[in-house]
Amino acid sequence: MEKIDGREIANKIYSRIGNKSEQGIKLAVIMAGNDKATESFVAQKKKVADKVGIGFETIALSDETTTEEFKETIIRMSQDQEVTAIVTQLPFPSGVDKSEIISSIPPEKDADALNGGIVMAPSVGTVVEIIDYLKRDISSLNFAVIGYGELVGKPVYKFLSEKAKSVKLLRRGESLGALSDVDVTI
Repeated sequence: MEKIDGREIANKIYSRIGNKSEQGIKLAVIMAGNDKATESFVAQKKKVADKVGIGFETIALSDETTTEEFKETIIRMSQDQEVTAIVTQLPFPSGVDKSEIISSIPPEKDADALNGGIVMAPSVGTVVEIIDYLKRDISSLNFAVIGYGELVGKPVYKFLSEKAKSVKLLRRGESLGALSDVDVTI
């Protein structure tokens, strides 16, 4: 199995994209609730945004936020001319309608590409960067995608299904023993 150096890949990306502060790019991250893991994840996003000169705003809603209040926040951020991209940080509080929230993000500002956005899903972009780093041709590789989650598994599986030699999908409870003829596991 080939070892992948994630830090090296990240540093190459940082060097390639340079500092975007002159371009006026701003990401608004909307999160609800007091989940420490979510807060840590958002802090990491801010750290990277700061590193590459992207404006960053966190909008923290309470865990009592309703679907309507969440949507109103998205609409407000969508109309803000300074905000170029929006992320609605999962998970949402119980009672918030995920599909309604996601569908309220304008496609042109949907940074996670959950609503048919015009950008590549971040998880797919990550896979493309790794394959480029390995200097491999996607069409010659057999992949396995473990899980079919909304943010990673599903978009990666769909992308690879169109580009790779073959793709196996393993869902919860399936044996990893079926991966003997796989080149890359995601």
